[in-house]
Amino acid sequence: MFKSQGPTEALKTVLGDPNRIRFMELSMEHEKLAVEWKQTSNFLDGLLPEYIDSKSLDIVRRYKKLQSIAKRIIFNLRLKDPAFFTKFTSTHDADPCAEAYGSILQSAVKQEALRSKHERICDGLSSEEILVEIKKLEQQNQDLQEQIDGLVETINQMDHNYQSCKGDTFLRRYLILKTNVKYVFEKNTNLR
Repeated sequence: MFKSQGPTEALKTVLGDPNRIRFMELSMEHEKLAVEWKQTSNFLDGLLPEYIDSKSLDIVRRYKKLQSIAKRIIFNLRLKDPAFFTKFTSTHDADPCAEAYGSILQSAVKQEALRSKHERICDGLSSEEILVEIKKLEQQNQDLQEQIDGLVETINQMDHNYQSCKGDTFLRRYLILKTNVKYVFEKNTNLR
């Protein structure tokens, strides 16, 4: 073992290479972020035909349709937000619902398969190549997180704008809702 790898590589293998551990963490985070982005984006893509069809409706029916679309978008976002559920769940550590709302990769089998996939990738790379991959993953994770945060911020802004105009006239509520829903779909399209 020492002759084929050299003493430094052998010690890193035995003790655990910190770069390898970092690579594994970033890879798992990347998988989680990619799944979260894909789910959110696909959900909005599924609502897009409904939004396009609503353009042909009269103003009252379109307002009701936009209201329905906005509520589903906001509800979908809230279901994925762990902070939203802390208001309703107990503070016990053994809460069975605790994992269900916060984890995208809920299946232990799926996580183990991903872990073994990334270990195989890691086994085929040298320490220098792992460092390069770590830098790439850090950038990709940052980009994905910015995309997700941008879309979430847009949806939250839509919710805030809609809630704050509830006392306004119908026409003003309609215009605010129409503009905000349109902006959410445009943001989703532009972030791809």
